[in-house]
Amino acid sequence: MWTSSELFGSCTRSSRSDVIRVSVHCMTMLSFRVPDDDAAEVQRWADALGVDRSEILRDALHRHLVVLKGESDAEKWEGQPATSAELSLSEIADWGPAEDWADWADAEG
Repeated sequence: MWTSSELFGSCTRSSRSDVIRVSVHCMTMLSFRVPDDDAAEVQRWADALGVDRSEILRDALHRHLVVLKGESDAEKWEGQPATSAELSLSEIADWGPAEDWADWADAEG
């Protein structure tokens, strides 16, 4: 059985000289209908920003998925709050900086 990304997806490799790792970006085509007003608004923004409509829609979908994941994480946390061992680290966070280095601002180096 083939997956949808094998049938419709496209993978591209990109590497930058300042990055050691090679990034592989696989994409699957999604198709959905939107109201005409929304389609026209996306096109206006795409024209104004000089990008493809697809880029705007990919970004919007990604942002929405991040919000949904955050909501899911919050619900999980409420169902299983942090243990006392996990909360013990918050006491350390309240200490603030170990030393005040403000008086070193005029140090010669």
